Amino acid sequence: MNQYQKFVQMTYQESTESLLDKTLLDQIPCELHNDYIFVVNIASECGLFEKIYNLNNLDLRTNITVIGQPSDDFNQEPVNSANIKDFYRELGIGFHILNKNTIFDKIQNPLYHELIKKSNQKPKWNFHVYLLDTTKQKIYSFCHLLSIEEILDKSEIS
Repeated sequence: MNQYQKFVQMTYQESTESLLDKTLLDQIPCELHNDYIFVVNIASECGLFEKIYNLNNLDLRTNITVIGQPSDDFNQEPVNSANIKDFYRELGIGFHILNKNTIFDKIQNPLYHELIKKSNQKPKWNFHVYLLDTTKQKIYSFCHLLSIEEILDKSEIS
């Protein structure tokens, strides 16, 4: 096993407790509830930005919802808050984009506060994926280095 594989193995985490409680799901609008909900911190100037198009394709599946949280926590989202949703729409991104916000402030972003608390894992970089599996009542947390295909494989979503 090489260093990259060891790092990825260390950063993949599945929580063992039932985490999809009312507190967490209340942070997500009802119309976005689905079998699988991917919540991802995104940034337009991140070197991983090409993942945005894989996430967009994933959102086209009937049992999956993708929610993007634009954030400048890693100094890679220069687009201002007022224009952020238009910016992503102009790129052809069709999944739900939240308002630009920090992901680390529990008052300003209660959704991410709950995701971090329930998964016991903070994003280390942009494109960290939290996967809420409502069919198994679990939450998974995936390192930014994993591809969408690896995430689907590890979470056993067909």
